[in-house]
Amino acid sequence: MTINFSGEKNMLGTVHAEHSPEIRCATDGGASACPEAWEMRHMYVIEATPNRHRVRALDSRTVIYMDSEMWFEPYIDTYDRDGRLFRNHIYWLATRDRPVPDAKVAIYPFKRSFVVGACATDVQSGLGLDVLSAGQRDAGARVAGTSTWARLTSSSSLPTRWCARPASSQPVDIKL
Repeated sequence: MTINFSGEKNMLGTVHAEHSPEIRCATDGGASACPEAWEMRHMYVIEATPNRHRVRALDSRTVIYMDSEMWFEPYIDTYDRDGRLFRNHIYWLATRDRPVPDAKVAIYPFKRSFVVGACATDVQSGLGLDVLSAGQRDAGARVAGTSTWARLTSSSSLPTRWCARPASSQPVDIKL
């Protein structure tokens, strides 16, 4: 695998999420998290390319947007063998002393990072997988052997960078 630094850019990201579990957006059929504490973040852009002589990778390259302060990647884009955007991954991060605001246990004497939401979207088919915290189990199916719940969301049109779907899209829950 070849890894290259491609540059820097400012992008919106969530590293101080206010909600846990995340609140689903009514405007996109519940496919993403909103409202949330979006803020402009300085990102490093890193590109990883698999060595085609050693592995038959599905992806031609992966672009990682790394927050320059948090060393956390709120966005990861993967491209198919033809160089077209294939999948987009978005992560919502909270920085606090507990995983959820009303926690009674697992309270740390310092602030740490917690991923409170994630979304993976196949932008070619319009399918998206939203991974939620266990507090939202009524919204999806449990991932076998974990406390994570997931929901597969189908869309008739391609989602935007923020995993937005038309308000008319109906979620389809699947057990993974």
